[in-house]
Amino acid sequence: MSDTKFNSNNIDPSNSQNSLSQITHNFYKIDIMEKEPTIQNIKETIFEEDLVFELYQKASKLENNIALFDLANMYIDGEGVDKNYDKAFELSKKLAEKEYSGGINLLGYCYDNEIGTDIDKEKAVELYQKAANLGNCLAMYNLAHMYSDGEGVEVNYNKSFELLEKSAEKGYSDAISMLGYCYSNGIGTVTNKQKAFEKYQIAANLGNSCAQYNFGLMYEKGNGTEKNIEQAIHWYKKSAGQGYYNFYKIDIKEKEPTTQNIKEIILEVDLAAKLENNIALFELANVYIEGGDSNYHEEGFELSEKLAEKGYSSGINLLGYCYYIGIGTDVNKEKAFELYQNAANL
Repeated sequence: MSDTKFNSNNIDPSNSQNSLSQITHNFYKIDIMEKEPTIQNIKETIFEEDLVFELYQKASKLENNIALFDLANMYIDGEGVDKNYDKAFELSKKLAEKEYSGGINLLGYCYDNEIGTDIDKEKAVELYQKAANLGNCLAMYNLAHMYSDGEGVEVNYNKSFELLEKSAEKGYSDAISMLGYCYSNGIGTVTNKQKAFEKYQIAANLGNSCAQYNFGLMYEKGNGTEKNIEQAIHWYKKSAGQGYYNFYKIDIKEKEPTTQNIKEIILEVDLAAKLENNIALFELANVYIEGGDSNYHEEGFELSEKLAEKGYSSGINLLGYCYYIGIGTDVNKEKAFELYQNAANL
């Protein structure tokens, strides 16, 4: 399992626009994240971030638990304010003393990750357990990881699986996704690819990027469902669109392009290529060139040119090959030599 822990309250991060309370007046709906700082709007963006932090501070002085909690997270993440682990720890302790489950979980996270205090895995487990007993789904999820990794407690995969089930019952998408992983790999339960497929599907539809990737992988490999490359690409694309970049694990190099499978391979590589990944573009160009279908040669040549323009040495070399053999262009040995020389100099 991943060693990632979560420090949020009983809230699914995929639904981050949750209201605070009557006291905070929903002020944190200023859409800072959608603004790409430019010379024109950077001052405006900085002003909005400062305003958010100032308003949280004012609400926290009124002892509003949610504002205190969000302020602690801002200090941890450095969003709208400089990171300050000591203040984050102090606020977490204050919330824990008030029996606020999100604060108890956050304090456990601090002990778990050396935030404003020394690492104390046993204390982290104790706090995660306390918050879990209060029904906090993220604490259940964090505690599940402690049991699976044997941190602060003996390894117990069955207990980890039970906690993930409880967290998933509350609709927490990461827990649902992890259940899919458990079913897929037989962790704390018997291996059941069909069940794994179902869990990944639920979490993927909730917008969980990791689940979307794994769901795509199930389609690619034909695990728990019929193999469907187009569906795999669809879900890889959704996952990558949220910044999850493990999508480029399709085992392209083990596949020898043929007239029969070239379209399938092109589909597989196309996603990464669309994200302007040089390696993916290079792989796709090779598929076009070596796939046994001359109808794709022009596309291979164009991609090689694109890579060469970006200064990618393998792309320059490949473009030289195109000119040398006459793939997608006329044979030009002098041009080929020139490009080979340029690539060699890199």
